[in-house]
Amino acid sequence: MQPNIFQLQNTGKAALYGYELAINYAIVMDWKAGAQYSYLRRTNLSNKALKFADAPEYKVLLFSGYQYKNRGSVMVSAEYNSSRYSTSYGTQAAGFALANTRAQIKVYCAISVGTGVNNIFDKNYTLVEGFSGSWQKLLY
Repeated sequence: MQPNIFQLQNTGKAALYGYELAINYAIVMDWKAGAQYSYLRRTNLSNKALKFADAPEYKVLLFSGYQYKNRGSVMVSAEYNSSRYSTSYGTQAAGFALANTRAQIKVYCAISVGTGVNNIFDKNYTLVEGFSGSWQKLLY
């Protein structure tokens, strides 16, 4: 392959499998916490040198949230993504951890307004080779 040139194509046979485990726990009536672990294994059986890109091998998510009388809620979460291949020829993007938060208020019946911030601590991380940054987002 040449730099800055790519092509998506089927290459032959592959083995793909994974699993996801989750646990939720009610600490008190309106306060809950939980954890989630995801594992994804992808192997190119036709060409071991050609890697599958854009997904971490595993991901861990921890969260805690409080809901006040069905009128509003707040949640904080932390996530860790393991390293991932960012190119099919084996370049890897390092793993990273992020902290996130969000809040929501019920305005009327089924109408709610919410906001949140992903990557609270403005940590730099890379998803794809050549595009690193903090990717901080304010959610509306």
